[in-house]
Amino acid sequence: MARDCKIEFLIQNPPDDPHARTEKLVETLIDQLIPRIAETMDINEDELVARLMVELAHVIGVTHTPDSALSMIAMLSDAMVSGQQAVLDPESGDDEAAGPSDYDNEDWIDQCSSVRH
Repeated sequence: MARDCKIEFLIQNPPDDPHARTEKLVETLIDQLIPRIAETMDINEDELVARLMVELAHVIGVTHTPDSALSMIAMLSDAMVSGQQAVLDPESGDDEAAGPSDYDNEDWIDQCSSVRH
């Protein structure tokens, strides 16, 4: 028997700046939507995130130039290393540690193809 699920999330006070709005949306997806989807669908949140990353990587491969895709892979690797360092040494308080906003390099945006999904 099919059943429907309704999942709502709220983005409070979206900023006027498009880059800040994008960051706010990403934070909301990570903090609210993905956990709610996992809970509602009774699936492992880590598995959902991993599968989502793999699917997004496929989409990037289809819609971006090789240089652009490699740039995004480098940013992803840097973010993963930064996250691991934060887990291993959470009290370091290192202001030099990379955060999500450090990956706002927009060089790859201009290399997007016209392919749409």
